[in-house]
Amino acid sequence: MNGNKLPRRHVERSRDIPLLRVSLFFLFLLSTIPAIAQDTLVSASDTIPSANDTIIIPPPHDTLRPANKLYQNTWSLEHVRHRRLEHTDTTILELITTETPVFSMPARDFRVISQYGMRNGRMHTGIDLRQRPTDSLFAVFDGMVRMAKGYSSYGNLVVIRHANGLETVYSHLSEIHVQPFQTVRAGESIGLAGRTGRATTEHLHFEIRFFYEHFDPNLLIDFEEQCLRVKTLMFVDGQPVLETEENEDAEELNN
Repeated sequence: MNGNKLPRRHVERSRDIPLLRVSLFFLFLLSTIPAIAQDTLVSASDTIPSANDTIIIPPPHDTLRPANKLYQNTWSLEHVRHRRLEHTDTTILELITTETPVFSMPARDFRVISQYGMRNGRMHTGIDLRQRPTDSLFAVFDGMVRMAKGYSSYGNLVVIRHANGLETVYSHLSEIHVQPFQTVRAGESIGLAGRTGRATTEHLHFEIRFFYEHFDPNLLIDFEEQCLRVKTLMFVDGQPVLETEENEDAEELNN
């Protein structure tokens, strides 16, 4: 047998190897399409969890009792938008009370780079504040950490539930400095700004939610003057409605 020629059986097997590799490659692509499509087309904030989501009774913390009643004593460690809750009553939320007299901006030395609303044909569920990688981020009001984890396109994320029923969301963090069930004070550092998740630059994506539904943070916070716009916020049929009283003393409440 010529030393430069391979046996026929060996040649046939060699020809099958590239075909096998191509087949495995296409199978890999097909297996990733659903995950890619979900991440691209469905916002993580609008994903309703499955029946396997971990649902626990919230901790019996005195300051959270009003919020726990509103949320029907549900507390999720896994999803920002835990479930759909029907809320047809008129509810007035006090933002500044004797129990929670302090307000803090979520970031310092920031620049607004993207507002709440439709963006490139998709809903942008919060406001983006440009930050440096080492900038600290802060709890807006007193509350308790509900989530602190990596979460889909949000990247590293913290969700804080406040006594009045509001929840504030801080995402794309490079470091998380709090953990679930931890109580935090307004102005307390919760982590560092970053670009984790779906982000092209270091910034804080900040959301405010009520009954798990997002609304425009500008209704509550004046990001130019860095103060609260109002002392109370009314919700009618689950939608925020501003009252006429302005928060004239809000600047004094900033940390």
